[in-house]
Amino acid sequence: MKSLFPQGPVDAQVDMSLISQLEAEMQAADAIFQPSNAWEIDTEADAPEDSGDIEHMMPMWVGRSALKVASAEDLETFEAFYLSVGPEAGFRRILNSPNPGDIRKFELGTLHDLILLDKFTNLSESTLGDRPVYLEIGIGFGRLPEGVMHLSNFNARCILVDVVPASLAWTHAYLSTKYPDLSVGVLGIHVDISQFDSVDVLIVPAWKLETIAEKVDADILVSVAALQEMTDEQVDLYKQAIEDMAKLGSSLFFCVSRDFVYPRPYIFPPHWRREFLRTTPRSYSPDFPSEIFTRTDEDNSANNKVLEDKYTIDVMSRYRNDFRGLSVNLMETRAQSKTRIIAMKERIDKLANANSKINTTLEDRMYLVEKGKAAQADLRDARNTLSKVRKENRALEQVNKRAEFERAKLAEFRQREQSLKDKVATLNIDIHQARKALAEAKVAHSQHLKTQDRLALTETKLSEALEHQANTEESLAAANAKIMEAEAQAEQQLKDIEAELQTAKDAVKVQKISLKKLVANAETKAEKVLELKAREAAIKEKLSASVAKAAETRLLMDQKLKAVYVRAEKRQEALEAQIAELREREVELKALVHYEKQVGD
Repeated sequence: MKSLFPQGPVDAQVDMSLISQLEAEMQAADAIFQPSNAWEIDTEADAPEDSGDIEHMMPMWVGRSALKVASAEDLETFEAFYLSVGPEAGFRRILNSPNPGDIRKFELGTLHDLILLDKFTNLSESTLGDRPVYLEIGIGFGRLPEGVMHLSNFNARCILVDVVPASLAWTHAYLSTKYPDLSVGVLGIHVDISQFDSVDVLIVPAWKLETIAEKVDADILVSVAALQEMTDEQVDLYKQAIEDMAKLGSSLFFCVSRDFVYPRPYIFPPHWRREFLRTTPRSYSPDFPSEIFTRTDEDNSANNKVLEDKYTIDVMSRYRNDFRGLSVNLMETRAQSKTRIIAMKERIDKLANANSKINTTLEDRMYLVEKGKAAQADLRDARNTLSKVRKENRALEQVNKRAEFERAKLAEFRQREQSLKDKVATLNIDIHQARKALAEAKVAHSQHLKTQDRLALTETKLSEALEHQANTEESLAAANAKIMEAEAQAEQQLKDIEAELQTAKDAVKVQKISLKKLVANAETKAEKVLELKAREAAIKEKLSASVAKAAETRLLMDQKLKAVYVRAEKRQEALEAQIAELREREVELKALVHYEKQVGD
């Protein structure tokens, strides 16, 4: 088999006894480690006589269509994508072939994976340390690990996991033949667990993955077109294994179809920060993205949802285009079927007329017998044609089933759209309540200003009483403390504007109650003014200082309240901007819904 990389062609020979040994281990393991039915291989019947032809396995790994030589159009499509995400010369540098026409389609997929890995991990720049650990789940015959070794200048240490015995054995044969200077071994057969750290390429049967999970601290974790062929239970098992083996800051690369064997969404942990999510030339179905994560210790739900929403809109567009094409093909097939049925009926009518003429006269019987034979031949042809039409009708039924699936997918997207509309409505209600609370706070502030005027009048009366001075200072200090407390609460609760405004209202109410108490005390003390006139001159200086301090306290209180209202107004402006953005998005979604209704009609 021709190699994609500079080391030259490889003629690998698999050890059939190794496949048998791995199959025996797999049968003895837990049922969850059983591959899908597509991978049930008879080692004796399926193996070629020379046991050295890797090509007979290639359709199972990559599909028959991917074995074709890539066309010039394929190369241009992939190269345009690579240059949009990778280094300018990345495609040709990795391709490294004087004759790109020899490249097969599945090799372009390998290049796709290598370009994205190099883009987001800088594997070729040796920024991951002297010995980065690369872990892959679902390895085929070792094509992508081969490229990783080449990109990393053979510094990477590969841990390759699969559940298919044939894939494990062929990967061992392929890589050990390709790189004889590297140590390549299967865990439990060529390599013991105690030799875990001494092997360049460690091939791990999935049923032994748990034995190494605690020892692995991987820099790069990859799964390409493997999870889509697994049950939900198997997917959960591998996701947990990846979580256990991925170090902080590691890169995680997945290429998984969401509408293939098991149509479903794939939910990844929120502390995996999504760096890349989009369909690529590698996608062979509308909902088949490539996505890259970085493992962090933070909640990245908001960032991940933004990329997921953008991707969902793109997938909806692709489904809509595919559904439109499917509808056109369905109409054309129906028209062709109707035309053939009409032609068939005409032919049957002619045959019926011919049969009726056979019984006309005895003189013409011999002639009619010959003609009847020809008519019978035509009838056989008509039956064959009718059989073909029936087959086409069955194919048409399959197309109808596919269309139903697409309609269900569109219904799911419409439910998401309705959910988004509900969130917008809820946000509008919250904003209305926030505006109402802000208006109430402004009214309370106005009342507070009036109360301050009353306080100024009260202070003139308090200037005649030393005892009242002490009470006033204590009351002002308490009011100042409560205002500072209200400010701290407002700063902590800026994200929830309703709670902030309610806190401000409570603070104002407390101030009003306190001021009312002060006024009552002042009126009580005013009765003693006549008795304290003699001491008026002595305490005037002290009271003037107290008045100045009270004025400073009022000024500080006003400034802090103004700061609270300024922040509230800024928050309101930000919310209004978000509302405007959401309304624009709502208009776009309504346009999409209207367009989908037109397509559906």
